[in-house]
Amino acid sequence: GVMPGVRDLTASDGPLNKTDGVLFLSIRDGVQSVDGTVPMPARGGNPGLTGSDIYILIDYLRHNFGPAENSAQYTPGEKP
Repeated sequence: GVMPGVRDLTASDGPLNKTDGVLFLSIRDGVQSVDGTVPMPARGGNPGLTGSDIYILIDYLRHNFGPAENSAQYTPGEKP
């Protein structure tokens, strides 16, 4: 099941249908709650999270929870 207030990553209109660049910016800059979902702080609340860490996280999320068709090739540390 899905936790109350947390978006379903596996939904066809879920966050993992966004491009890697958009996901990168959402994770790096945080997401404000607009529809009753739980807001996410910048870098998930971890100021030490690097750009490479964010792309590793995106790869993990896509591999385990969602579609990879929006995935793009990148070099760790590269900016979107």
